[in-house]
Amino acid sequence: ARSVLRTYASSGAEPSPLMRSRSRDRRFAVLELPLAQVREVARAHSATVNDLFLTALLGGLRAYHEGMGVRALDLPLAFPINIAGDAAQDSGNHFSAGVIPGPSSVEDPWERLRLVHELVAARRQEPGIDAPLRLAPLVQQVPSRVATLALSAYARRVDLQASNIIGPDCALYLAGTRVERFYAFGPLPGVPIMAVLVSYDGTC
Repeated sequence: ARSVLRTYASSGAEPSPLMRSRSRDRRFAVLELPLAQVREVARAHSATVNDLFLTALLGGLRAYHEGMGVRALDLPLAFPINIAGDAAQDSGNHFSAGVIPGPSSVEDPWERLRLVHELVAARRQEPGIDAPLRLAPLVQQVPSRVATLALSAYARRVDLQASNIIGPDCALYLAGTRVERFYAFGPLPGVPIMAVLVSYDGTC
């Protein structure tokens, strides 16, 4: 139980006052980077592509807050965690999630990257990380209204949800025409920002 609390607690990080409102409005945006360059930078700092992705998002939110005249503090950041393991053969999703106090208060990007790497690694090693799968049969019996309230409560305490999807590493074709780009726009489960990194044919 203590592990579950650590996994899903924001560890003191409070939602930003700039992102407290919620609506059904959507704004889509895309940024592109060469995958090889991202991998090279991550490798040079003993980090992963996902670590670099989260660090860059937090840096962007830091700049956004500063531009709005608000002091940048650590922000609650949620991300999925694959818990299937190499031996898992069962069908269906095998994902859990973790929440970290995203260190957007840290100005130096390399120090921010080091902290993100440590925080993500700590969440992945928590023994309670598979709690959602263990509780799934029970949750299915909960009335939908209760589940909706629980999801809303979760969304109110998270500012940023980020997913990293490994896409095809070669070009794909549709009816003989090469697919130039592959973009993913994730759902917004009540959180202000949903960021999805997809790699496709050498481009993030």
